[in-house]
Amino acid sequence: MKILNEWNLLIQCSSLFCAILFNSILIYLIITKSPKKLGNYKVLMIYFSTFSMLFAVIDMIVRPFIHSHGGCFFMIMSTKNWPFSDNIAQIVLSILCGCGGVTPFLIAIHFIYRYFALERKGNLKYFSGKYLIIWFMIPILGGVNWFHLSWFYYRRNDKTTEYIR
Repeated sequence: MKILNEWNLLIQCSSLFCAILFNSILIYLIITKSPKKLGNYKVLMIYFSTFSMLFAVIDMIVRPFIHSHGGCFFMIMSTKNWPFSDNIAQIVLSILCGCGGVTPFLIAIHFIYRYFALERKGNLKYFSGKYLIIWFMIPILGGVNWFHLSWFYYRRNDKTTEYIR
């Protein structure tokens, strides 16, 4: 089990390093080398990359274990060496779930933008000005929803603790 935990930590650290490095390079290249005609697509890509780095950092903090048993699966976090309270652990675990909820919205918005760009019917106007803020709020609201579900409905309780045992 100890070797498995060490491999898990090595993979998570490597993933965090790669996420920070490659997304930072991508953001740098977007800002300094991309053509102006990309317009708000640049902002969308920077948004996506920034979120990816945040997600990787939170994943490293939580270091989740996904476990399945019977018809269920659950995400758990070891609090053995956790320096904070169990309540803080539940908060960061719920934040990680919220990040998981943001990701599909970001991907969908990315594809919608690309569809509008390929369509060439002037629909890219819906990715500028006040509309751009709305597009950026959609993933955040999706993440807040997932956080809410995890925090209020799927948190640890006596029934789930007994099931895990």
